[in-house]
Amino acid sequence: MTNVFQIGFFATRNDLLQLLKELEAKRNIHYAEAGVFDSAKVQAYPASYCIPHLGITDVPNPHGGRIILLADSGTEFLMRAVPQRRGGVRYAVDQRENPDTLSLLPGGQLDDRTVVAGNFGTCTQSHASFRLFHILRQRTQKQWSSIKSYAVGPEAEEVLDAGGRLTAGLRPEYDLRR
Repeated sequence: MTNVFQIGFFATRNDLLQLLKELEAKRNIHYAEAGVFDSAKVQAYPASYCIPHLGITDVPNPHGGRIILLADSGTEFLMRAVPQRRGGVRYAVDQRENPDTLSLLPGGQLDDRTVVAGNFGTCTQSHASFRLFHILRQRTQKQWSSIKSYAVGPEAEEVLDAGGRLTAGLRPEYDLRR
């Protein structure tokens, strides 16, 4: 049985960049886009500020957004070939092939008044992955607010306090409320 460890959160771009900058100060981290792609080239980033549109989303559903993998810089991001039923091959970058990574579903700002939920997590038994998870859990507990079961970044909390939506789904009944 695989354990899944995750931190659900609401964060703006600045909230995420500040958190990841602190992680990068403690550990030499790099990032890669996760998903299934037509190209066999991994899209990697040397630092969080290099990730385009991090913490900004155009998808109101938190599970419809992109996924970023985080790893210590000595960890190579690997892909696997995924043969397609109708022919051809696509290429997957995920924790299955990269167990020493941490998965980031960033969510983020949909507009000035709406922040979509995200999460950090791992489903591997890797010590490296769990160390990254533990550091981020400590940082969010120390610097972000805890509202119900979510960690909430400072700017995301300002959106909430100004009457905006922190949403974990498409409908208002999935919004975070104090």
